[in-house]
Formats: sequence, structure tokens, C-alpha cells
Amino acid sequence: MPLEPQQPTSLRWYVLKTKPRSEDLVLEVLARWGVECYAPRIVRPTGSRSTEYLFPGYVFVRLVHDSRLWPMVRWAPGVAYFVGPEREAVPVDDALIAHIRQRTEEWNNGGYRRALQPGEEVQVTEGPFAGLDAVFQRYLPARLRCQVLLRFLNRWVRVEIPASALRPRRKGFSLGNGAEEAQRR
Repeated sequence: MPLEPQQPTSLRWYVLKTKPRSEDLVLEVLARWGVECYAPRIVRPTGSRSTEYLFPGYVFVRLVHDSRLWPMVRWAPGVAYFVGPEREAVPVDDALIAHIRQRTEEWNNGGYRRALQPGEEVQVTEGPFAGLDAVFQRYLPARLRCQVLLRFLNRWVRVEIPASALRPRRKGFSLGNGAEEAQRR
């Protein structure tokens, strides 16, 4: 049940940092109070329809800065603080929220293109592992990273690499030497 009607013209979006794994609690409590919330969830590109938060630990809220609801939201169960310099809330542009909504919807409707498949041989193109060959394992979309296997000191080691730092290997190249077995582990 909403506690106080808010004037649409003075509503602004803000970002809340939640306590660990408290997004669902914050969303539930604030919805009961009539606060518009948005915590985008994306489908994991694993073939299943399971989802994860696009921004784990953060919730967008839309409210009037000087309303009676403001301190209640700030001290709601599961809320750590408002995001901004010195933990002072900074408004987020409506256009940014609209853009995130659009891109999230595109992703969830299959708009992502799987450039790499599990088991595919890749090369790291930037960062401390630049030039090394690896085996792609999976995407970690909420972090914009990928999990790969790197051959290091004669062992296969799982490493997270930014998705933008990987490219497929040329045809005819093979890492061999136990990569298939390491990937199954």
C-alpha cells in the first residue's frame, strides 16, 4: 500500500546500493510502499531461462528527493546507501534508465549473439595475458567477462577475462594437451 502519492514532475531516478544478496528484499519492501523500483535481470546465455541481476547489489528507485518516503527508503531493510559522492544521492537521467530497459529487453529476447561457444579455442588480445591462447568456457554477462582455461606452468587454470579481450583462434590450430579434460572439470 503506497504511503504518499508523489508528484510525477518531481520524480527522479536514484541508485541504491543494497546489502549483500538483498536485492529481492529491497524490491519487495519498496514495492509495498509504492516506490517505483528497477533492478534489471538478464537471461544467462547458457540455454536455460535462468536470470541474474545485471547490476548485482544495486537497485534503481524513482522518488522525490525531499518526500516523506526519502528517509524510509534510505533506511529500508536491505539498503546500504544511496550511490553518489560522499554517499549523497545523485539523480540518474530518465534516458539512461530507458536505454538500460531497452538493451535488457533486447538481450532477454535473444538479442545477444554468441560469438564464442564452450570449448572453442580463443586468443587473449589485451591485458596481462595478451597473446596467450585459451579455451573458452562460458560468459559471465553481469560482469562483462568470460571464463577461459589458460595453460600456465603445464596446468590448465580457470581465469576470468573481459569479453572484449578475446577473439576466436584461426582454423587448424589446436591447443590439445588435455584441454578437453580440463574443461570437463
